[in-house]
Amino acid sequence: MMNEAGAEVDILFIVNGEDVPIRIENRATLAKARDKALFESRNTGRPLEDWEIRQESGDWLEPTQVIEEFNFVPGVRLFLTLRVGVGG
Repeated sequence: MMNEAGAEVDILFIVNGEDVPIRIENRATLAKARDKALFESRNTGRPLEDWEIRQESGDWLEPTQVIEEFNFVPGVRLFLTLRVGVGG
């Protein structure tokens, strides 16, 4: 079921092993949610595009997709990790 227009969702991002809860409009892109989580966790030293978004299962998520299209369950946990080959 899709959320109502203008509704917000809570997403718990795991960034470098730390919980970073955010609340964002469900019509925002997943990239916008990623950017917010990285800003709030002060992980701003790398380009935003260097970070991958994955589910607990390890599946990669497309950052340009709108959040409501994923139909996340309440309490969803997403993991932000640097792409392989990025950094040092």
